[in-house]
Amino acid sequence: MMMIMMVTMRAWMTMVVMMMCVGGVVNAPLGVEAQTSVTPSATSRDPNRFGVDPERRSGAASAMFTTGATYKRLVVFGGLYDGNALADVWELDIVKDATSGEYGNWTRLHDGSGTDAPWGRTGATACALGGNLYVFGGYSPGYGDFDELWKFDRTAESWSRVEASDGVVPPKRNGGTMTTPDGESGSTFLIFGGNGLNDVWEFDISTMTWTMVRSSTVSSGVLRAYAWTLSTTVVVLVSLLASPA
Repeated sequence: MMMIMMVTMRAWMTMVVMMMCVGGVVNAPLGVEAQTSVTPSATSRDPNRFGVDPERRSGAASAMFTTGATYKRLVVFGGLYDGNALADVWELDIVKDATSGEYGNWTRLHDGSGTDAPWGRTGATACALGGNLYVFGGYSPGYGDFDELWKFDRTAESWSRVEASDGVVPPKRNGGTMTTPDGESGSTFLIFGGNGLNDVWEFDISTMTWTMVRSSTVSSGVLRAYAWTLSTTVVVLVSLLASPA
């Protein structure tokens, strides 16, 4: 059962962060042919500095980074391809070039290797905050569900595990959703649902703490959810395990 929920949380900033949930197949860079694989750059608009297309995948986490009308980047992490959980990070420049009339290209920001990067996973949720990509949860066929929070620094192109200062973390989950109520320049994000849960948690990057905003109930467990912020309202599209009581 699909259901749309509109929840007024508090007076938000007028800036809206766009989030695009990438599911199904991620393969083509909006009609632009792949370029020769080279050293990636998070800021360059030179097509010769962009890499090949990402592999097809489902269940990837993604977030949109937006600065004005001339800077819009979709960043994609992980997903599942041919039964394998992926851990790579890709970025797509989606601003149309005024001269060529073409959209930008994909570049691989991280290949997913190394002990300081998260394991490959599908069903994680992500947001853009403070110029960085934050990723929570997910599922790996070889491990199960995660309750980890990771930060990807797009400038350094490196990962770091984010530990709560008081040790309190939300339950493990995959298939939830995340949004930033105060925009990319704020200090908090919200996660909702996943794994049959319908709880709401808020993380504050300034205090490094989680706060449970709403506890989970069993009457309307959320299997999968997507959220975005519009003006003063957080809008949530959910897939329910059961109809609300």
